[in-house]
Amino acid sequence: MPWKYLEEEAIADIGISVEAETIEELLRDACLSIANLMTKVEELDGKEERELTFEASSIETLLYKIMDEMVYLKDAELFFIKDVEIKVEGTNAEVRFVGGLFDRDVHMIGNDIKAITLHDFYVKKLENKWIAHFIIDI
Repeated sequence: MPWKYLEEEAIADIGISVEAETIEELLRDACLSIANLMTKVEELDGKEERELTFEASSIETLLYKIMDEMVYLKDAELFFIKDVEIKVEGTNAEVRFVGGLFDRDVHMIGNDIKAITLHDFYVKKLENKWIAHFIIDI
């Protein structure tokens, strides 16, 4: 064969695993895990907020929609998230994103997250904790 795959040459995905005692903590920590990849969240002023309602058919879909919105806000508005408040009822959620507008002169760009993938994406409730696993495309 006239080519070879250079698997170590370019890494385009990051896998993340999150554990928490409650579903709200799990969703919040999952969101913060990707927020911290995008920039140094401690440098964001926290003056901007976005309040959104999400409806989903499952907890997995709910988490996906919330994180996908974070990627959209980054790309469309340069709104980077520093903190997240989430209230879950069934498979729906009220979410408040707190953050700031990205300024190249002030903030460091981290990983440019392109998408949340559905490959190996899951949320599970175990006896005494919730776990989530997902892969992001960078």
